[in-house]
Amino acid sequence: EDDYVFVLSMNQDILPEMEKDIFYITDSMKDEVELYTTDEKNKRKKEQTIEILSKLKHGYLSFKERSPFHHYYMSSLIKECNLEVKEDHFYDNKKSNIYNKIILGKKLDQYYLYGEITQELVTLRSHYDILYQTYQNQFNGISRNTYLEQLKVPLRLSYTSLNTYNECKFKYYIKYVLKLETFTDTFASIIGSMYHEILSLYNKSKFNLVEEINRYLETHELSLKEKLLMVKIRKDLEELFQILKEQETYTEYQEILTEKKVVIPLRTDIQTEFIGYIDKILFYKNLDDTYYSIIDYKSGTIDTSIEPLKYGLHMQLPIYLYLMNYGKVFDNPIFTGIYYQNILFSYPKWEKDLEKKKKNQYKLVGYSTDKIDILSRFDNTVEKSSYIKSMSYKDEKFGTYAKTMSEEELYQMVKYTKNIIMNNTDEILQADFKINPKFYDKENISCKYCTFHDLCYVEQKDIIYYDKVEDLSFLEEE
Repeated sequence: EDDYVFVLSMNQDILPEMEKDIFYITDSMKDEVELYTTDEKNKRKKEQTIEILSKLKHGYLSFKERSPFHHYYMSSLIKECNLEVKEDHFYDNKKSNIYNKIILGKKLDQYYLYGEITQELVTLRSHYDILYQTYQNQFNGISRNTYLEQLKVPLRLSYTSLNTYNECKFKYYIKYVLKLETFTDTFASIIGSMYHEILSLYNKSKFNLVEEINRYLETHELSLKEKLLMVKIRKDLEELFQILKEQETYTEYQEILTEKKVVIPLRTDIQTEFIGYIDKILFYKNLDDTYYSIIDYKSGTIDTSIEPLKYGLHMQLPIYLYLMNYGKVFDNPIFTGIYYQNILFSYPKWEKDLEKKKKNQYKLVGYSTDKIDILSRFDNTVEKSSYIKSMSYKDEKFGTYAKTMSEEELYQMVKYTKNIIMNNTDEILQADFKINPKFYDKENISCKYCTFHDLCYVEQKDIIYYDKVEDLSFLEEE
């Protein structure tokens, strides 16, 4: 008796929600399979809605006429039930300045679109001056104190978050401060995670590939199509492990760390730390020294260019070096190599020498030490490498396409990377989240796959343009 019920959206096709004859089993077939037709379902829904509404002692029904993008019609039930429609005026334009400005905006719309002049427009225009047909897309920002009050410590930064920040500070704000990005568990992400998890276990004793795949997939629902694809993926994994076992015969680095978590404190006044996970570390210990190579698993096309490091972009390989030098993984680490390894790729069926093509795809891609005595221990085939792509060594010099790095370049790169991380940390803690997407070498690297266009409305003046960096000479300048 004392319940007051407010029913919203008494609009056509919303309440009750009407069905259409669009299903796999059409109305023409439903009599044969003893299913309700669309008309019968809609009739039942109407009857149920009317029955529920008629029992309300104090019921208030309302419907919307328009939204910023659509016009709506009232529900047909209102006429069928002979309900009286009353227009309520909830606002008094003598009391609400905000509402008056909204009404003025609407009246100005009618004037500029249709030339309509009303007394309400004349009255409101004489009292208010609003910013009509003006727009400023720049984020006005939040105060540092407000940001720090809401910040959950420790603030954890990573390669992905800093790369996002250097692509566009506002994108970082939306993604990591407001946390508006939703994660969709796609088949590709499921397979990617499965590969990484199984590769972290394959060198353990009593490892069984089939059992590990089945165990991982127990917690994931797959469609029939995805289950069929899994047949090929299982075969690809078997081939991958065969290649990895073969590659182990090329190196004397037989000790392995997988999925190594490294945490580096950045600031103590506002607790901040940098976290990284290294897919695979191959290492060799000699007295007090530990010689290491890092391998990061990748799927698809691999880009090894590290020149964009100048602008804080494409820092994954340099960040791994930073983690090894400041993360206390080993007491005295000595660099051997840092590489990507392709673990999942597509290849043409018509390739003449498919097996050779596959082996070449699985080779390590990246940068090696320029000290041949160290590198030859890691890669016994270094003269014409079967392990590292484009690596060769003849007549006491490396081949034209071999990518090597000296101790001085390594030192400069790690130092430069650390400076970028510390500068980014300070800027984030200053709540610097302006809209500033980047073009690198005439390509928009910030907005290309960004899902937040509807929030920033980026304009030409917001974009920062970077020319292509051809070499690492900027490290020496620094």
